[in-house]
Formats: sequence, C-alpha cells, structure tokens
Amino acid sequence: MVPTLLVDDRVFVNKLMAFTDLQRGDVVVFVSPFIEADTPAEPIGTRIVETIKQTFGITSTAVPDDLIKRVIGLPGETIEIRDNHVLVDGTSIEEPYLAENVQMADMPPRTLRDDELWVMGDNRDFSSDSRRFGPIKVNNVVGRAFVRFWPTDRWGSI
Repeated sequence: MVPTLLVDDRVFVNKLMAFTDLQRGDVVVFVSPFIEADTPAEPIGTRIVETIKQTFGITSTAVPDDLIKRVIGLPGETIEIRDNHVLVDGTSIEEPYLAENVQMADMPPRTLRDDELWVMGDNRDFSSDSRRFGPIKVNNVVGRAFVRFWPTDRWGSI
C-alpha cells in the first residue's frame, strides 16, 4: 500500500462498518484469499488476543490472515485496465493516492458479481491484489482502515 502505508505502519480498523456503505477508494482489511479454505477458524478469544498483539507489534504472522488494499470496484461494476488507467464501467477513475510513474499491464474487462469487490494496492508495480487473486467476497471484508497511529510521526487519517 506504499505510499499510503509503509511497512510496519499500524492502523485502526473500524470492524463495525465492515459491510455497510463501502465506497471506491476505501482502504479495507479482508480475509486473505491465500488462507486455506479448510483451515478451521480460531476461537474469537484467541483472534482478539492475536489482533491486539499484532497491533502493538508483539507478534506477526508469516502468512497474514488478513490483507489491506484499496476498494477499486464495487458489486456489479466492470473493471478494466487500459493504457495504464483503471476504468470502471468504461470511465477512467482518478487515483491521487498513486505514486508517479506507476505501471499497470492492460487487463480485459471483468464484471463483478453482486457479492464481489475489486481491490488493488497503491503500490501497483509490486502489489498482490485482485489482478492476481481475483475479486474478493464482500462478506470477507473485516473492516475499514481509517487512522494510521504508528509510527507517531505518520499519525493521521487514511
């Protein structure tokens, strides 16, 4: 998510509004599509403790259970990349959060189902996002990131 987020940045995530009112441009946390579908869910108490520990940098996971990316496409929309621009329903979108000189390969149009989102990292040259793993399910969204709190000199809204 560079330049918006840097390695080791910590963010607050609103988990209460995970599924409601998602907008293009929101930065969301979602269940990684790389997690094995057969992996049993951890008990809620264990997950809460692990989330707190990870928030304060006490532990981290080698393969993250959750990923953070920006919402680009909403349910029912058609996403395409052409001439280094993301098009939604045929119209190029403004992306002021991208670094200069970002390069994206062309991608044919893809229409999202009613339960899907298209997510992309801000560091497009090196991001593993929907271009690699496809759309994500809306119900896999854990929450919306809204404040960077660590390091303190980068504190602020996202």
